[in-house]
Amino acid sequence: MLYLNQAEVAAAAASCDDLLQAIEQAYRIYAEKDFYMPPRFSVDYKGDNLLYMPCFAGDVFGTKVLSLFPENKLKGKDFISGVMLLNDAEAGELRAILNAKALTAYRTAAVTSCALKYLMRQDETRLGIAGAGVQGFHQALFAVQAFEHIDRVMIYDPFVQNLDAFMEHLRGRAGRPVSVSVAASSEQLLKCSDVIITATNAQQPVLPGDPALLQGKLICAVGSYKHEMRECPDALFPLLDTIYVDLEHACEESGDLYFPLKDGLATMDKVVPFCDVITGKHQPDRHTTRLFKTVGMGLFDLCVAEYLYSAAVRLGLGVPLED
Repeated sequence: MLYLNQAEVAAAAASCDDLLQAIEQAYRIYAEKDFYMPPRFSVDYKGDNLLYMPCFAGDVFGTKVLSLFPENKLKGKDFISGVMLLNDAEAGELRAILNAKALTAYRTAAVTSCALKYLMRQDETRLGIAGAGVQGFHQALFAVQAFEHIDRVMIYDPFVQNLDAFMEHLRGRAGRPVSVSVAASSEQLLKCSDVIITATNAQQPVLPGDPALLQGKLICAVGSYKHEMRECPDALFPLLDTIYVDLEHACEESGDLYFPLKDGLATMDKVVPFCDVITGKHQPDRHTTRLFKTVGMGLFDLCVAEYLYSAAVRLGLGVPLED
């Protein structure tokens, strides 16, 4: 049994291409329905959230347990903490314990970059990030490492006073020269970006409801995973011919989709599971206004954890633990 801490997960996750392949494999398994993934169990208590996410596929199964404490950022502590357990499916034996904060950061960034791979055009070179937290950083980092044509990144976060450290850290880890700047407003972020990734805990849309600014953009919405959470404005939905989702349950779970569908701003016939893109069943139009909404699923965690475990064994990472 192997334990991988945050730094060791990061070291094992060094290959963007391999992580993207792990996500694509998860989508193929999802399309083939060759897995068992119960609905994730969520407990809300005093504004905090506990998530329990098991999944079985092939010769492994895994369980991610996360705590999400929104007020932690005011205390100087991490918003997300938890563990990912990776088990052998034949005997149930525990193969690995992985730091779930790091796993979640890398796999979510890989899920979004997988969407960029299939939905983004080569002439879309300007990336906007709404939300300067751990997830926002990893979204930006993964995108610039995976796509060399992205040469400018703009960050917007009204709740972070000083973004110098964020920008320097991103420049230092990008591996190549990238222009990184700060947007003074969400309007400026939209005007100066071709692709926008939202990674916030917002309960009100973080992007302005101006159709002229939204038209033609690719928006990847990451943050909203509960009804009361919204990142996308209502004005976006009449512009969309297609809404891409990683999981059909996103339409029920995320406020970003639940309320536009409920209010008639969008219809279910426009919703396309992203596995249909991966398998070639659906060919996306990259020249329209595009929305990809992810809420995440245990199958992503399982496939990425299996890859990280294999990479760690190959690279000699982690601490062996005795039963």
